[in-house]
Amino acid sequence: MVRIKTLQSRIRPIESRIRSVRREGGANVQLYQSATWRRLSAAVSRERGRRCEACGATQGRLAVDHVIPLNNFGAPFDRSNMQLLCGACHATKTAGDAEKLRRGELRDGIHPELLAFQRGVANPGRGPTFV
Repeated sequence: MVRIKTLQSRIRPIESRIRSVRREGGANVQLYQSATWRRLSAAVSRERGRRCEACGATQGRLAVDHVIPLNNFGAPFDRSNMQLLCGACHATKTAGDAEKLRRGELRDGIHPELLAFQRGVANPGRGPTFV
């Protein structure tokens, strides 16, 4: 019994873990929850055939990933900056990007189109243009 009590004190409720992830996601949460992003990511997924572009997996959930990360001046709505990745490949790529940023191999900054989207001034009333 004592062991369980000490373990419980170390585990945060899931609601607090979800809130902290949303806070960490910051401004990009606004992008990924937008109708514009959902339409574009669904179109990219249909066009590319629901297959992981890194390993070829077809099972499970696929994520539309930015080849050049958004925090490295990646264009948020440019189809040539998007790739479909399975969960494992997406996690590997994201961890690699974070490590490159930590080592200074990636520049830390935001693409002007993403800044405009966050401020609500990208093509008012029509949403961003898709390349």
